[in-house]
Amino acid sequence: MKRKMLLILTLSLLIVGCAKAPDRYSNVAINLGFNDAPVTFVAYTNSQAEFDKYFEQLKTEMSYLGQLFDRYNDYPNLNNLKTINDQAGIKAVEVDQNLIDLLVFARDWASLSQNTFNVSLGAVLDIWSDYRNEGKLMNAADPTEFGRIPSLGLLQQADTCTGWGFVEIDDQANTVFITNPCTRLDVGGIAKGFAIDIAVNKLKDAGLETAIINIGDSSIITIGTKPNGDEWGVGIAQPKRNVIFADGSVDTLYFNESIFISTSGDNQNYYLAEDGKYYHHLIDPITLFPVETPLHSVTVATSLSAGAAEALSKAMFILPYEEALKLVDELRTTYPNDTIEATWVYELNQAPVASIESVGFSVVHSEGIQSRLKP
Repeated sequence: MKRKMLLILTLSLLIVGCAKAPDRYSNVAINLGFNDAPVTFVAYTNSQAEFDKYFEQLKTEMSYLGQLFDRYNDYPNLNNLKTINDQAGIKAVEVDQNLIDLLVFARDWASLSQNTFNVSLGAVLDIWSDYRNEGKLMNAADPTEFGRIPSLGLLQQADTCTGWGFVEIDDQANTVFITNPCTRLDVGGIAKGFAIDIAVNKLKDAGLETAIINIGDSSIITIGTKPNGDEWGVGIAQPKRNVIFADGSVDTLYFNESIFISTSGDNQNYYLAEDGKYYHHLIDPITLFPVETPLHSVTVATSLSAGAAEALSKAMFILPYEEALKLVDELRTTYPNDTIEATWVYELNQAPVASIESVGFSVVHSEGIQSRLKP
């Protein structure tokens, strides 16, 4: 009897030992919303069919959330962010719980980020969007044509519409009411991160254990660890203008666990204006103009969430370096069990502290990120 049990145990161990390791599969989804950022999905699964199941689930979830968080387009039988903005000063709008959760999350991060990240700034952002789109078209049509710059008075008038005091969120009735007719909500700086948090949690519940998701090269999420034990390598792109795709990285971060990474930079959405300066999309809520600094990009790596990584990367781009570093320290105190790290990429020789020179830029890493680098 003992010999028989030993034989069964031995065979069981052999079967486990010979079990096939998951294979690597990948695919890219487009037209899911979020400014049409492509979503690259790489996962380790036991079969192509299993991978395809997860991929379809990811596309379905992101497509729905892309419509729900959209502030520019209407969709049949769906109250979305545009619906809320359209009904400003008129009536409360009942919406999906996911949109309620996003707005509550964004409101919390307005406070956590010292109000540098504020989705109620939509009226100001609309002006810059119009001028930026016009300027980009002019730049593209003729290199000698330059975009216009909105006046400070125009921006200040729009800023009177800014403020969470104008936004009433009823979490019980699932309604949102903008009390000021000119107030507009713009969640473009956080929507894709918050959406991927929802999608990833559902993928995990469905059984996904190991994957990496890249959204437009500005948001990257790793899930679990690679089957062979190798680390995830995430490059920090050179923040160059006038290139369609990043042509290299200033450094590479390595992780052997789930992590959320977001990059914000002045090379992602900009135009050349009549004063000879580039005007990008990262607006300082104090000056109401794009941040003017030798800083070109900030990459945040955190275990908090993809939504938090997005909010933080914007806030830390807007804040001066010392204030951004102080914000990181404060958040580490608030979330002592989480990773919160950052990398700043400056114009060469213009970093405010000791830096590393890399491919024409000066790179500054927060102290904890040093262990994520390789010699």
